[in-house]
Amino acid sequence: MGSKEAIKELGEKEEASVLVISDSHGATLNMELILREHGKKSDALIFCGDGISDLASCIELALNDKSFSQYIPPVIAFVEGNNDYDRYPMQNPLWTEKNKKDFYQDVKIPIMQTLEVCSQKIFITHGHRFSLFSGTQEIEYTAQNWGTNIALFGHTHIAELQNKTGMFLLNPGSCSRPRGGQPQTFAKMQFKKSERYVSATIYEYIPTSSRPYTPQYSPHWF
Repeated sequence: MGSKEAIKELGEKEEASVLVISDSHGATLNMELILREHGKKSDALIFCGDGISDLASCIELALNDKSFSQYIPPVIAFVEGNNDYDRYPMQNPLWTEKNKKDFYQDVKIPIMQTLEVCSQKIFITHGHRFSLFSGTQEIEYTAQNWGTNIALFGHTHIAELQNKTGMFLLNPGSCSRPRGGQPQTFAKMQFKKSERYVSATIYEYIPTSSRPYTPQYSPHWF
C-alpha cells in the first residue's frame, strides 16, 4: 500500500528503516503508540498478520487526523493471519467531497507477498501455513523460491532473529499477546543498498518508551 512513486523510491533508496509489527489481535492502541514512537522515522511498515483490523483503524485515523498522519510510513505491506479475514474494508485515501469515489475500498489481504527495499527483496507471510512450531525450514524454502534470502513472519507470538548462512529470518513477536515468557515486542530493520546484509533490532513494547530486547532462546522450544 502506497503510491507507485513511494514504492519505487523505497526499492531504490540508499538507506531505509522498516518497522515490523505482528499479532496485535485487537490491540489497536498498542499499534498506534508504536507508530507514534517509530512511524515517523520509518520508510515502510510491514505487518505480519493477525490484526489487520487494527492496521485498518490506524490508517483510518491517519486519514481523519492530520496530526497522526505524520506517523504513517509512506509504504505499508501486510499479509493475512489465521485470525484475519481475506478482505477488509479500508477507507479510500482518494475520497473527497468533490471526488466521491467509494468511501471504503474492499482490500484483498494476501497470504504471502514481497517488498523491495534498497534493491533487496523481502518475503512476508504470517506463518500459519508453514509448520513453524516444528522449525523454519518450510518458510526458508518458500522464500528462496520467491527469489529472496530475507523472510519475515509472525504467528508464534515469540520474537526470533536468525541470521543464517544465506538466509535472514525475523519474527517480531506479538505486540499484544506474547508467549514463552517474552514481553510484548516489535522490530525495526535497517537496510543499506551498498551493503548486502540486513540488521534488525527487536524492541520490547512499552507505551512510554520502547527499549531493545534480546530473545533468550529458540521459539521452537516449548
